[in-house]
Amino acid sequence: MKKRMMILPALLVACVVEEERGVEWERQATAAAMPAPAIELSIPNGLTTTSTSEVLVTGALADETVHVLGGTRMGEGRCPVELGGACLDVLGASHVAQQDTEGDGTASVQIQAPVAMTGLQGCLQAVIPRGVDGADSVVSDVECVLVDDAACGYEMDADGTGYRVCAQHKTYADALADCESWGGTLAVVDDVDENDWLVSTAEQYGFVDPWIGFDDRVSEGIFVWADGSDTAYLNWHAGNPDDWGGGEDCAMILMDHGTWNDASCDASAPYFCERPS
Repeated sequence: MKKRMMILPALLVACVVEEERGVEWERQATAAAMPAPAIELSIPNGLTTTSTSEVLVTGALADETVHVLGGTRMGEGRCPVELGGACLDVLGASHVAQQDTEGDGTASVQIQAPVAMTGLQGCLQAVIPRGVDGADSVVSDVECVLVDDAACGYEMDADGTGYRVCAQHKTYADALADCESWGGTLAVVDDVDENDWLVSTAEQYGFVDPWIGFDDRVSEGIFVWADGSDTAYLNWHAGNPDDWGGGEDCAMILMDHGTWNDASCDASAPYFCERPS
C-alpha cells in the first residue's frame, strides 16, 4: 500500500490533501455556525441557611467555568464586564460561586443562603463567559425559590441550657408553639449575662429584634414569662412597655440597644427557644 502511494502523481496527492482540508474546513464552519448550547440552572432541593444546597447547571460545554450570580431581586442591570451581557441584577449582580463543568457539560455548585435571606425569595442565575469581554457569553434563565424558613440552628451557653436559634420570622404565638413542639419555650432571660449572650448571638446570625418569652396577653400590664418562672430580671428600653396603640403585648429585644420593647404579638420576628440541655 505504501508503494502505491509513493508512485501516485503529485497532482493526485495534492488533490487528496486538498479534499481532506476541505472536509476539515467544512466541519469547522458547520461547528461555528451551530448555536451555543443553552444552559439551564435548577435548584432541585431548594435553598437553606443552615447547610449547603446543590445548584445544578446543565447544557454547557466540557471544562467551562460556570459563574453563579444571586440575590433577592431581579432587574435590568448588566453583569460584570467579564461575564458579559444583560443578566440578573441583584444587589449589584452579586457573584455567589463558580465551578468548572464536567465532561458532560454539567456542574454541581454547592451554595448556602445567608441567614438574612430567610423567608425571602432567593434568585440565582448561571453565566458562562465566552468571547472577547464576554461578548458571546451564555446566560441561563433566572431561578427563584423561597429560602427555607423552617430550619433552626442550635447553640449552647456556658450554663448548660440548650438554645434553638431560629432565623425564620414568625408571630409570637407561632414562635412559642414551635419552641414548645421542640420541648422548650421561648427564651426566658434570667440575668444580664444571658441577655448579652442573646444579643451577641442575634448579631452573629443577623437577627433583627428577636422575640423572647415575655408577654402580658392574659392581663394587660402584667408581664409573665412563657414558662411561668418568676425571674425578676427586667431590661425594658426607656419608656417601655408602653402598649403603643393599645395592642403591644409581647416582648422582643431591640438589637440597636440590647434592651426590650413591647410589640404587637402579630408581628413577625426571629426568635430563641430554650430548654434544659
